[in-house]
Amino acid sequence: MGDPSGAPTPWGLASLEGTDMQQGTAPCAEDKGKGSEALAVAAYMRVSTAEQKRRYGIPAQADATRAFVEKRSAWRLAGSWEDLGESGSTTSRPALNELLAEIAAGRFDVVLVSSLDRLGRTEAAIWCCLWQIEDAGAVLECCDQALGEPGLDRWLTIDRLAQAVEADYCRIVTRTQSGRQLKAVGGGWPGGPAPYGYRISGKGAFGSTLEVDPAEAAVVRLLADLVIEGGRTLTDLAEELNRRGILTRSGRCWTRANLHRRLKSAAFLGEAVFRRSDRQWGGHCTRLDDFGRPLYGESVVISLPPILSADRIRAFQQALAELARPRRTPLGEYPLTGQIYGPCKRPYVGCFRSNDGVRTYRCSGWQERVPCGCFFLRADHVEEKVHDTSMPCWHPCHPMLGRCCRPPPNRRRG
Repeated sequence: MGDPSGAPTPWGLASLEGTDMQQGTAPCAEDKGKGSEALAVAAYMRVSTAEQKRRYGIPAQADATRAFVEKRSAWRLAGSWEDLGESGSTTSRPALNELLAEIAAGRFDVVLVSSLDRLGRTEAAIWCCLWQIEDAGAVLECCDQALGEPGLDRWLTIDRLAQAVEADYCRIVTRTQSGRQLKAVGGGWPGGPAPYGYRISGKGAFGSTLEVDPAEAAVVRLLADLVIEGGRTLTDLAEELNRRGILTRSGRCWTRANLHRRLKSAAFLGEAVFRRSDRQWGGHCTRLDDFGRPLYGESVVISLPPILSADRIRAFQQALAELARPRRTPLGEYPLTGQIYGPCKRPYVGCFRSNDGVRTYRCSGWQERVPCGCFFLRADHVEEKVHDTSMPCWHPCHPMLGRCCRPPPNRRRG
């Protein structure tokens, strides 16, 4: 079901004033129940943290929805769905997705929430979830707010309530971020997973801090010894941990990538930085303003209980800086790079075939979205031929090169 105004976005309905939108575009729950059997109601509940799940969040919502249904003789509570630890700013949640499938199968007529902020915490999320529910064939109702009869007034009521929900959400975010800032300044742990080598003491309580995790601290000390000892690449270090049966915190094998992240973590620095602005990746980053500064407060350095001594940390950092991944294709091993040109007029570059250990030259056009199809050249053979002549540039089909090349596989890249 689309926006009744015909607008491309499903929220921001203030512009609908004065339109000639037809009434009854979304039948209310009472209309659907007239002259038929009791309406099947699905209660949808959501909390964003495990703490709310354990204490009051879900039970309070369940009591509200149950009492609301009991007051309506034409309704029957046929099921309930709970999204635990799911953000209200997202629109794809496990329980909600299952509920939508049940509605599409014709098993429910009404989706009931205790309040509109359980459906979403932003205008965009609320409207998107609402359209999904109505597209599937059900009607949304709230326990604490009457959404009104179908038509323009109903959409304007939802729009007004959605704006109030998002405004309240923004205030909560601001208060929460301010509280996290004060906690970090006081030396406490402001939230989120603990750095590798540590665990949260007093988790969920006021004044929670970090303490050393003995099992992970042993891994930190082992890695420090191996890095300072030298002679190993990151891949070698990851394989050594796997050989000893040491897994990551999530129970997976170590790889070069996840090990590299761990070696850059707080345990090997002796401190953690809250709201650091120099590392931004994926969804785990500090929100910055237009000037590149943290949006909700200044960066705070949090001292950690030491796992490594200060001297050991300095030695580790120096060894880590020298731990460089060796080049697979040193330029000195391919002196004809850029000196050979293929039929496509692009230069050839050195390429080591790891599957059979053969040095080759290949046309740089092979990496295009549609490979050029130029031949591979065996490096030893072509270098020997070029050594016997003074020609500055070579064509791969030059008669002196003989049968020393083969076409690359014809595959697409992109």
